[in-house]
Amino acid sequence: MVIAFSLLLASLTFDFPPQRASPTLRHSSPRALTPPPPPPPSLDPPHGAEGRPGAQLPRSRLPLAMLAGGGEPGVARLSTPSLPAEAVVENLLRALQKNDSPEVDAGLRAFWAWTHELYRGRPVNGHGDFQIFAARAVRSELAPLLGSTRWVLEPINPVGDGSKYATHVARVWPAGDEGGKSVRRYLFQLRREQRPPYNGAWSVWGVIVSDSVGSIQDLSGGF
Repeated sequence: MVIAFSLLLASLTFDFPPQRASPTLRHSSPRALTPPPPPPPSLDPPHGAEGRPGAQLPRSRLPLAMLAGGGEPGVARLSTPSLPAEAVVENLLRALQKNDSPEVDAGLRAFWAWTHELYRGRPVNGHGDFQIFAARAVRSELAPLLGSTRWVLEPINPVGDGSKYATHVARVWPAGDEGGKSVRRYLFQLRREQRPPYNGAWSVWGVIVSDSVGSIQDLSGGF
């Protein structure tokens, strides 16, 4: 009987369903991150450009008060290329208006520092000797500039292309002349040179003065 049961088992066929292969796990790669679009450009111009927040004006455009380092309009007492042609005459008028501040003849010394060697060397200006020039200036046509009441500047007049020569006219009320009876017209001849000691600075190389009736005294010799 045991033998018969064994033969029965051997004759039976079992159909097992095929085994499925284990699924392969696929790891999806992370989605590439797209950087956010750049912000739109600012409508404000870049800082530091002239006339905008953070701007630094060229030194040649700074008011005299800033050049002198004070809150009131000051004086650049030494020649400097930082001062543009249109500011030279006003600078000198301020110096001469307060000639004895901060010391005696400080205004004349500032004027002298801004004059060209051709101006200084003329006989009428002391052949380059400041002491002679200063002694004569207080009795010359420059005298009305010392302690003047006020002045009015005309627009500067470039000569040629304006890179080397210009003239600038000032009408000056002498000290104590509130009514304008003794107004003088000063034509300053300006010259700019690159060579030392000027190094690009403007200088006065002539002054032509006329009084209210048109009488002219030429202190320069002209161009």
